[in-house]
Amino acid sequence: MKKLLLLAAIAGCASQPPATPAPAFELSGLDGASVKSSDLWADKPVLLVFMTSWCPACRKEVPRLNEIARTHAVIAIATGDTKEAMERCRAQTGMTYPVLLDEGAVSRAFGIQASPTCILVDKGGAIVYRGSKPPEKLK
Repeated sequence: MKKLLLLAAIAGCASQPPATPAPAFELSGLDGASVKSSDLWADKPVLLVFMTSWCPACRKEVPRLNEIARTHAVIAIATGDTKEAMERCRAQTGMTYPVLLDEGAVSRAFGIQASPTCILVDKGGAIVYRGSKPPEKLK
């Protein structure tokens, strides 16, 4: 019986996928300041939201993301948008969290195929959640 329990425990552990390290990047914010990914999650988890200014689903998530940003780090990564388009989007939607501008390389590195895509990176730099909406519960 002990061998069976041990095998079940080992099988259960083996079925857990290993954490995937988040790709390193450096992007500019709307203010022109350069931001390194390693600085973002050095001491806290960060919710990355890959989006575009023209995406209706992205705009619809802004109020919920604003709420999350009150207690957690949220960073929008605007893919293929101009600074001006994102500034307009931010003003129109009332977005309160920072926006970084990506010409596409960071989105490709993260394997982004649709907007919005939310990725939660833990303080160790591992991807712990990926989805089209923010996770229901954040730690």
